[in-house]
Amino acid sequence: MMKTTGLNLSVLLFFAISTWLPAQVSDNFSDTDLTDNPVWQGDLQDFLVNSNEELQLAAPDAGESLLYTTASFFDSTRWDFFFRLEFAPSTSNQLIIYLQLDNPDLATANGYFLKIGESGSEDALDFYRLDNGTEIFLTTGTTGSLGSDPATCRFRITRDLMGNWTFSTDYNGGQNLNPEISLSDNTHRITDGYFGVRCIYTDSRKDKFFFDDFSILPIVPDTDPPVLLSASALDANTIEVVFSEPLDPNPAENPANYFISGGIGNPTSAAFASGNPTTLLLELNAPLQSPANYTIETNNISDINGNVSGIQTATFDFISIETAAPYDLLINEILADPSPSVGLPEFEFVEIYNASDNILNLSDYQFQDGSGNPILLPDVLIYPQEYFIVCDQDVEGQFSPYGKTASINNFPSLTNGGEKLQITNLFGEIIDEVEYSDEWFADPNKKEGGWTLERINPVLFCLGMENWSESENLTGGTPGRENSVYDPLLVVEGPKVLSVYPISPNEIRVSFNQGMKNGNAESSQQYSLDNGAIILEASISGTSNQDILLSLDSNLEPGTIYELQINSLISNCTDRSLTGNTSFRIGLPEPAQPGDILINEILFNPLTGGDDFIEFANVSNKIIDLSTLSIGNIQPGDTDIESITQEFLVFPDDIFVLTGSPANILSTYEVPFPENLLQNTLPGFPDDYGNVTIGIQDLFGLRVLDEVNYSSDWHHPLLDDENGVSLERISLQQNAQDAANWQSAASTVGYATPTGINSQQTNLNTPIANDFVLEPRTFSPDQDGRDDFLSIIYQVEKNGYLCSITAYDINGNQIAEILNNELLALEGILKWEGLTDDGDKAPIGIYVLHFQLTHPDGETREFQRTCVIATQLD
Repeated sequence: MMKTTGLNLSVLLFFAISTWLPAQVSDNFSDTDLTDNPVWQGDLQDFLVNSNEELQLAAPDAGESLLYTTASFFDSTRWDFFFRLEFAPSTSNQLIIYLQLDNPDLATANGYFLKIGESGSEDALDFYRLDNGTEIFLTTGTTGSLGSDPATCRFRITRDLMGNWTFSTDYNGGQNLNPEISLSDNTHRITDGYFGVRCIYTDSRKDKFFFDDFSILPIVPDTDPPVLLSASALDANTIEVVFSEPLDPNPAENPANYFISGGIGNPTSAAFASGNPTTLLLELNAPLQSPANYTIETNNISDINGNVSGIQTATFDFISIETAAPYDLLINEILADPSPSVGLPEFEFVEIYNASDNILNLSDYQFQDGSGNPILLPDVLIYPQEYFIVCDQDVEGQFSPYGKTASINNFPSLTNGGEKLQITNLFGEIIDEVEYSDEWFADPNKKEGGWTLERINPVLFCLGMENWSESENLTGGTPGRENSVYDPLLVVEGPKVLSVYPISPNEIRVSFNQGMKNGNAESSQQYSLDNGAIILEASISGTSNQDILLSLDSNLEPGTIYELQINSLISNCTDRSLTGNTSFRIGLPEPAQPGDILINEILFNPLTGGDDFIEFANVSNKIIDLSTLSIGNIQPGDTDIESITQEFLVFPDDIFVLTGSPANILSTYEVPFPENLLQNTLPGFPDDYGNVTIGIQDLFGLRVLDEVNYSSDWHHPLLDDENGVSLERISLQQNAQDAANWQSAASTVGYATPTGINSQQTNLNTPIANDFVLEPRTFSPDQDGRDDFLSIIYQVEKNGYLCSITAYDINGNQIAEILNNELLALEGILKWEGLTDDGDKAPIGIYVLHFQLTHPDGETREFQRTCVIATQLD
């Protein structure tokens, strides 16, 4: 339906009579000159070419401004141009583009024009014809396409000899022109005439009109057949082919006109991509293989003008980028401490290994350490069984000679002692996780730096420490290639339970040393509790499948020790069954009180390169949670306290050991209960003297459970070398601060008994009141761990006694002054290690100990006790 409107009389003569210079029009305003090539006329003072080489309205105030040029039009003509209106068009702020006019008098002119701007927000491209000055509405474009701020469009308009018009637009101003309007109107044929723009604006829009890339050119008849430009695989079953021009649908959508190599053959279908007459999507009868190179052959493809192409070919690669499942990408090598270098660049790195059979894109994954935020990996493909060195961007050149690199900005600083490293997908799901430790180094020299930790067998991805070793390569590592310690035949025993811990009254966490198998370990039937407790559900709760969460039907009862049984057939992720204990104690912990946890053994002067350890005993009837405790070295003006981080239950009569390096203690001493040997940062304990305190840290400080101010003087005087020798508490019933209650560990047990019964432990009889008892009456001071010293256990009825003890041989000769006028407590323990006053070992024989006690009230007591120094018979 045609629509007519009255012509605005104010612009009836906007085209002044000008010199007639018919020409093609092409102006991108790069010459910044509006007066030449082409010659623009009209309100030139209201326009300028801005710094972006765009034509811009720059009027002084509200009004209308006109700009035009002469132009030639052809049998088939194409108009190209761009505009941007930095406002939402309206009836007060309009743009009119005159495509063709036959004379300068709009009252009588014939031609065609575009109008942009109307009421509301549904502005669109409106196309009009001008018949002897009368506007005739022909058609409109997409509703609302030009109703927003800014209103932008790039046009391509064509008209052929028969009057067929097409309008293609890109409302983003780019080159992606899509057909929008087509119609037929051949009312006016104009060969030489005018082209121009008219801006109608308010004061606030007087500089908001922008134009560029005006072009009016003839359309050259097409005699060339379509050219196959490219072919690419969108997925394993779809190929996209692109031609140089719009195609005739009939031959283009005929599958017989396409043939793909590699055994694929003809596609099952061919169809235009949505709205694009130059692009076909081919659906295949068999999937493409990855990675592979293919050739596609096309034939008998014609354009819309009937030009037919012959056989054409294009090649393309198909690489299927898959999504990594857990353990498809592995952390395979770690250099956390690169100094001092033994050959590798002196910078940190981790190596990533693709253990899958799929091609992966690293940009789909993130890397992070225990303290930092995830860092996106770079956009590179990693093929099956391929290695990549992940390092900082600044040092990529240092590692590129070793292999492929995947550098990242701000590579995290890796902790020398160990931390958790993760590869996650973009949703934060764990692909691989390694919590490495410098305890994984067996060679203490390599532990000092410059050597990598290498995974031994990537197939055994669920294993921890037992699947890692220090590099054996003389340069310190093998970045970018197979690890020097790689062993496909590595045999590792099945998983073990590390701990059983109640995270709430009705939930128990079972922690394993290896990742457990989904389904197999998640059956509640694999676990049972006594004392009437019922397990309702078992589920994997840890990020590396190492934790199983057991949900109970009711709360555990305080003060009750339960036994958890685990089926030995549950297995890890490589189907190896449970080893070690299958029965474990569990219960609800109670707060510790002073005297509940006692210090039982101290190694403060380890062998060179070794580590300290402290042993404790639970002498209460409570279950105590170690994570509620702290350990310290408290000296006047110098306090060093470390929290115990292990969530570990200590049951009545249990003995446990804390050390910075369980591996070192295991390799140095016999450890009868390694499950009670726990890793934890310790305070510094000097070799000569210091303090060990166990307590509960709160807002008021450290509430002491037990403490001892130790000294190296407490070691056996005849000990030649104190390095690596622990001090053992003789009796847990006696005061820890009493030097006589400590003795060097026996040589026969290797000079320490971590987690075991102390070699010097004595079950002392409680003396009767006002008496002194010798135990054992016969002793052999040879450091063999059996009766190495004489204990003098005493109890007196009142404070204030001074005591002297002298040892005589059977002939009455003084051998040793054991005590000289020392103040006694009400009860305690004294010790004679069988030494003479000269520090020599007393000969075997019978000895008389003479006791002399005096009290300030005048009381005096003297008495004797006998003992025997013996020797062990071979």
